[in-house]
Amino acid sequence: MTVSKPKTIVLVALFGLGLFVRLFQVDSVVLGWHSHRQADTYSVTKNLSANLSTFFLPTYHDLSHIQSGLPNPKGIRLVELPLYNLAVVILNKLTQLPLIISHRLVIILASLITAYLLYRLILPTKDYLAALMALFWFTFLPFSIYYSRSVLPEMISVALGVGSLFVFKKHPIFSAVLLSLVLLIKPFFAICLLPAFIYLFFKSKPSLRSFFITVIAFGLALIPILLWRNLTSLYPQGVPSNAWLFNLSTHPVFPEWWRGYNLTLINQIEAFRPHWWYWLFYKRLSLMILGGGLVIPYIIGLIKSHPLVGLNRAMFLGTFLYFAIVAGGNLRHDYYQIFTLPQVALSLGLGFSAILKFKKRHIAIPLLLILSIYSLYTTVRLISPNYQIYNSTQLQLSQIAKKYLPPNALVIAPAQGDTTFLYFLGHSGYPLEMDNYKSLSELHRQDLYLVSTNINDYTRKVIQTGTVLWTGPDGIIIKIPILP
Repeated sequence: MTVSKPKTIVLVALFGLGLFVRLFQVDSVVLGWHSHRQADTYSVTKNLSANLSTFFLPTYHDLSHIQSGLPNPKGIRLVELPLYNLAVVILNKLTQLPLIISHRLVIILASLITAYLLYRLILPTKDYLAALMALFWFTFLPFSIYYSRSVLPEMISVALGVGSLFVFKKHPIFSAVLLSLVLLIKPFFAICLLPAFIYLFFKSKPSLRSFFITVIAFGLALIPILLWRNLTSLYPQGVPSNAWLFNLSTHPVFPEWWRGYNLTLINQIEAFRPHWWYWLFYKRLSLMILGGGLVIPYIIGLIKSHPLVGLNRAMFLGTFLYFAIVAGGNLRHDYYQIFTLPQVALSLGLGFSAILKFKKRHIAIPLLLILSIYSLYTTVRLISPNYQIYNSTQLQLSQIAKKYLPPNALVIAPAQGDTTFLYFLGHSGYPLEMDNYKSLSELHRQDLYLVSTNINDYTRKVIQTGTVLWTGPDGIIIKIPILP
C-alpha cells in the first residue's frame, strides 16, 4: 500500500516524538514504580549476559524462598522464557551500551512497532484518520509511555501478539509462530487475543484446506509452551507461587455451607465483585489509562459501525475475559493492564474517526480537543509519580556498600522481600531478614554480608557474631564470617 509524502512526514514526526518521550531517564537505574519486578528482569539478563547457558534455566539475584516457598539457593527463576532478555544481551554485545539502556531500547522499539502495526491493521479500511488516531494514542497515552520504557517483558508480548493478528489472514503459519512466542513470554496476553482470532478466522470464511492448515498450525504453536511448562515443573523452587493471580478471594460472599451447598469455589471468585468493577473499569481503565474524558470516544469506537468494529468488540471481550480470569493479578498490579493497550488504541482510533465524521464538525473538533487535553492532564497527574525514587536510602547505602563488598559477595539486604535493594547492590542474596544466616554461610561456603537500612533487633543480633564494617545514618554493613 502506497503512502503519500505528507502522510509519511506525519508518521515520521509522530514516531520521532514518541521516541523522544520514551528516552526520558533512559540511562537511569531502576527506581520507579514496580522497581522490584523490573529489577528481577534486569537480574535475569545480567546473569544471561555472563552465561548464555542460563537461557533455558534462568537465574536471578534472589536466593530466598519468598517467591516459591521453597529453598532456592541457586536463584532459579522460571517465569517466562527469557527471549526479551536474550534480545537485550544481543543489543548490548553489538553496541556496548549499558545494560539498562539496552533493556529500555528493546522495549521502546517493541512499543513503536506495535503502534505501527495497529496503524497498518486499520489502514486497509481506507480510514486514515482512525489509523492515525490509534497510532497516536498508543504512542502518547502516559500509561503506555511509562510501560513502553520499563524493564518488563509485557510490551514484547504485546508487539508479537499484535503482529500475529496483523498477519493472521494472509500468513496463518507465521501468525501461529508469533503466537507461540507470545505464549512463551506472557501467555496471559493470549486470553486477550483469543476472541479476536476466532472472529477473524470465521469472518474470512476459510476453505476446508485453510481451515485445517490454521487449526494444525495453531495447535502446533502450543508445543513450545507445553515443553517449557514441563521444564519448569522440574524446578518448583524457581516457579513463583501464582494462585493469587487468579480468583482466590479470602472474603467469602456466602457461608461455607449455605442451604446444604458447598460454595467454596464461588466464595473464591474475585471477579465481578464491586471492587473488581471499581478498580479495573473505573480506576484503571477509565482514569489511569483513558483519563476520564477519552472514555467517550472509546465507547463510541465500540458501538459505531465500522469495518473493524467487530474486531474491536472481540478484543474488548478478550480484555473482559482477561480481567475475569486473571482477576487477582489485575487487581493488585497495574502493569497487568499493559495488555489492554492495543484494544484501547484501536477503540480510540475508531471513536475519534466516527466523531470527526459528524456533520457538525465545528462542535466535534473542540469537543475532542477538550476531552483530549483534560484526559492527558489527568493521566499525566496519575502516572508521573511512577517516575519518582521510592528507595533513595537503599540507593545511597548501596553506593557506600560497594566500597566494602568483595566482587562475589552474597548479601542479606532486608527489604520485606523487595529485590530492588539487591539490584542496587549488584549482588545475589536474600531480600529479607534471614534468622538462619549462620547455616546460609555454611551452605554457600563463603562469608555473608548484612547490608541494612535499619538498625533493629535483628541487626543487633547479627552484630554479636559478625564484624561491623560501616555504620552511619543510612544504615549498617556487617560481615558474617563462615563458621570454621
